[in-house]
Amino acid sequence: MTRLAVALVLLVLALPEDVHGADRWTERLAHDASGKRWAPVVRQAVVIPRCGATRVAVEGPRAQVVRLDVVLGSRSDLRLAVDEPGGTRVVVFDDRGRRLAMAARLRTALTVTSARSRALRLYLPRPRGAPRVTVHLAERCVPIASALDLNAGIDRGGLALPRAGVENDTLRRTLGHDEEPFGKIETLGGKTFVSGKVSWFGGPEDKSIGPKETGALAGERLREMAHGDDARERPHWFWYAAMRFDSRGHRKAWANARLLVVNPKNGRAVVVRPNDWGPHTRTGRILDLSRPALGALLAKTDDTVLVSFAPEDTPLGPVRTRRHRASAEQRDERGLETQHRRSRSRR
Repeated sequence: MTRLAVALVLLVLALPEDVHGADRWTERLAHDASGKRWAPVVRQAVVIPRCGATRVAVEGPRAQVVRLDVVLGSRSDLRLAVDEPGGTRVVVFDDRGRRLAMAARLRTALTVTSARSRALRLYLPRPRGAPRVTVHLAERCVPIASALDLNAGIDRGGLALPRAGVENDTLRRTLGHDEEPFGKIETLGGKTFVSGKVSWFGGPEDKSIGPKETGALAGERLREMAHGDDARERPHWFWYAAMRFDSRGHRKAWANARLLVVNPKNGRAVVVRPNDWGPHTRTGRILDLSRPALGALLAKTDDTVLVSFAPEDTPLGPVRTRRHRASAEQRDERGLETQHRRSRSRR
């Protein structure tokens, strides 16, 4: 969690209750939940990564009204759904007490526009007899005009993308090569990239990796990554890459870096994070991606891709452009509804 996100959470929690008319709304929602005028309230702070998603389960034997203090990764729309077959009332405020949205009986999903604020408060009653209330939250970011807009160059903050002819101390110590042998500089749309072959690694299907083998940067067990249906909730677990980067004195910087990978054949792009060192130079490749990332590019082993840095705050995952906005929104809608139904079926 960044310092800014922590500060926003503390600011929201410090706001006086009457700013949002909390007494009035708590009384109404308590009556919805229990038929009584007053009921205990449970509060919980939630931080949503930029363009990310999360699922919040609130439990408590006495609480009848749930209040979520939500901090968004950016000033974007919020999509929310509640696990309650019959629907439930939801009221949403911003940090200045303005009511942004209200649903008398939310059954599917609700979109909340919060262009002026990253801090929101959600009030909803916990249904009678329910042991918990589960809320699904997802931030919907505005698509960019082109994936090329995310190109931040091939040298950034003292880091250099591995490419032919560039000296690499880590490569020298590991494989005995003084210089990187692969990767040539190419230009696309006036932007500079490193071009080279790609493949995939990690996840349960990668039998070339031992069950306890970990990545060189974050120490994650590689066989346990890139599987499941929670890519929006755990993007770092799905969108990663391995490169022969020079980690001398820059290990932390590489761990925080973002890479833009573009398939020049179809224009599809994905943003990943470095989490391991490789592949071996005998493969002739410059990059290995997670299997979901390679699939998002509609690429296969030994296809050619373009790689550059992306800004550090760029969300991980497939890059959404305005060209694909309609279809992306439809997939978001279906994904949120599917997640909502699955959670209800497990109750």
